[in-house]
Amino acid sequence: MRPFHPRQEVPEVKNTAALVLLAFAAGCSDPPPPPAAPAKPAEAPKPATPPKPAKPNMAPPLSDAQNAAIAKAFTEARALAKEAEAAKAEGDRIEKAQGRDAANATLVKAKDLYHKALENVSDWTDGDLGGKVTDAQLKDYLGTYVSEVGKWQKAISDIGKVHKD
Repeated sequence: MRPFHPRQEVPEVKNTAALVLLAFAAGCSDPPPPPAAPAKPAEAPKPATPPKPAKPNMAPPLSDAQNAAIAKAFTEARALAKEAEAAKAEGDRIEKAQGRDAANATLVKAKDLYHKALENVSDWTDGDLGGKVTDAQLKDYLGTYVSEVGKWQKAISDIGKVHKD
């Protein structure tokens, strides 16, 4: 009858077991303490960073006051535009069900709200025509605002002609 383990495997098992014990013993020893960090003197506060110069071929950047005023104006205008979108949707629903004359008052309200939203931000989107920013600043820094205004203008044109009573 043949033995369970051939003679060649026994030395390999003993060597493998010895390696495992050695690795286990090395991992269980206490690690040496980390070296003590040298004490650093207290650093003086850094001076305020000067404003970054404008990138070449770009308009001068907007000031913090201008950015805050733009954000405030667009927040108010977005609220009006949201109300106008709801009125326009209602007007479109009435127009499909009852005709253009029945929806006229609702569509007039929507158009007026869009116009109020545009008036709120016109100082910031008119550029060199009398606005508070230049055309170059509009192009370089305010593109998202300009596209938002374009959506509102398109919504006004989509409403078409309405008759105020």
